Amino acid sequence: VNFYLLETPIEVLARDLILLELFCDFELPVRQRATVFLEVFGNMKVQRRTNAYVEMLSQRLRNILAQRGDDDIVADMLDWSHLGYRERDLLE
Repeated sequence: VNFYLLETPIEVLARDLILLELFCDFELPVRQRATVFLEVFGNMKVQRRTNAYVEMLSQRLRNILAQRGDDDIVADMLDWSHLGYRERDLLE
């Protein structure tokens, strides 16, 4: 099964990818993952600990984008071939 994300603003694509990274982080218990997911998905302001966690997820996403995160489960799901270099730079 293939899913394609077609988002014009690159910020929305980044948010979707961070939510995917959060969803696939199996180090957190399911209840905590669901709480953080809903907090990030539905709120403009988040708690400090959630902000630190999202920063860590965004760093992991940058590593995946730079192809330095080959051991990550999300890295195996993503195909960057349809994303141009300009979009990659903006996403980073």
